[in-house]
Amino acid sequence: MPAISNDNKAARSLAANSMWKQSPVNGAPGYQQSANNSTGFSAFPVGRRWGDFDSRGTKAFFWTSSDYGWPTGISCWYYFLSNDGEDIHWGFADLGYGMSVRLVKDE
Repeated sequence: MPAISNDNKAARSLAANSMWKQSPVNGAPGYQQSANNSTGFSAFPVGRRWGDFDSRGTKAFFWTSSDYGWPTGISCWYYFLSNDGEDIHWGFADLGYGMSVRLVKDE
């Protein structure tokens, strides 16, 4: 699984400038949203489908291309940003769940 550095408030640097629920946590995407998105990635907090749709306005989830391989080989790693956190978090889930996909071009 790829490593992510949180030295420069990585979640905020990837988060879009709007649509995040307000947060009192300095350095989080939901705090002073106009300062977000220094990378130009524009991660919007559209949530996920985890049975029902949830986390809209508070989290942005993205599948990775890394297979987790347990228990059935149909699980994959994902990253997520939260409106009240400075860090990028990760987990793994069955591919039957719905999360965003972002294509990044190799140069």
